[in-house]
Amino acid sequence: MSLPNIIKDTQIKISAIPLKKTAEVTTGARLSRERLTNEFRMNPPHDLRDYWCWAIVAEGISLYHPKPDPVSQCDIAAVLFPDRECCSSHKECDETKELDEALKATGNYASGPEGPAGFWAIDAQLQDDKPVCCRIGDAYSGHYVVIIDTYVLNGTEFVSFLDPYYDRGPDPPYESFIASCSDTYFTLK
Repeated sequence: MSLPNIIKDTQIKISAIPLKKTAEVTTGARLSRERLTNEFRMNPPHDLRDYWCWAIVAEGISLYHPKPDPVSQCDIAAVLFPDRECCSSHKECDETKELDEALKATGNYASGPEGPAGFWAIDAQLQDDKPVCCRIGDAYSGHYVVIIDTYVLNGTEFVSFLDPYYDRGPDPPYESFIASCSDTYFTLK
């Protein structure tokens, strides 16, 4: 699986990320933003599958907004591949899937795919404590990530995102990031 350039260009170790100072962020610190930034996590792919970014992202959203019955990557795959045993075989279900299908399986689907969303539309969702998902890629190849923060610094809009397979890189400017984002998906709590 080849990486989209926006991810290749932003790979660094998480420990090297400088923390933002709230005084520099013109949109201000928001409680929901801090919760998303500090608490949102994605589990590594089950059995190190290559094409399960859709399952990892959907599971991360589901775990962030827990339901009475927790949903795992295997549970999501079982819904989307009902005639296969996805978790006992490494390659059985190691295929691409659409994120909206996975989010519907977890009960966290609101809307999408809808093309790239505007900065303030993403900001409004995050302010409501709802992570926003993005498909990075083109019509032939894609990869899903989760946007967890937006901010404006010295007049430039930025996004913070988490990738299910790679360490978090530095926050790219919104314009650079959204140029690689072919679709956005809004989520439900």
